[in-house]
Amino acid sequence: MTGVAQLVTDLVLLGAGHDLRIEAGGFDVGGHSITVGGVFEFSMISLTLNGNLTIADGGTLAMNLGGYNDGQFETLAISGTLTLGADTHLSLDLAGINDPGTVENFMQFGALTGEFANVEL
Repeated sequence: MTGVAQLVTDLVLLGAGHDLRIEAGGFDVGGHSITVGGVFEFSMISLTLNGNLTIADGGTLAMNLGGYNDGQFETLAISGTLTLGADTHLSLDLAGINDPGTVENFMQFGALTGEFANVEL
């Protein structure tokens, strides 16, 4: 599918294997909330969610910080709250980073609830 996908209500994907991967195009959450119990990842340089994102218990937020041109890496901006359940993981793909000092401010959110249990590099 290409173009823009738009949520008309909250999206809840709970349990192992209930992943959400956003490819090319756009994803307009329309102020709604997304809850993912598996892996949440995207394959574009910048993703903005106008709403809330919850990574449920045991879930993973996966980001690529090195697979694009020099100085380009994935960024995630959440206008609302990023909520992290128990035992959530942040998986960062660093392959291809030539200058580690160029990666900064890759994640922004309006508010944060919880913390990542671990960061995988």
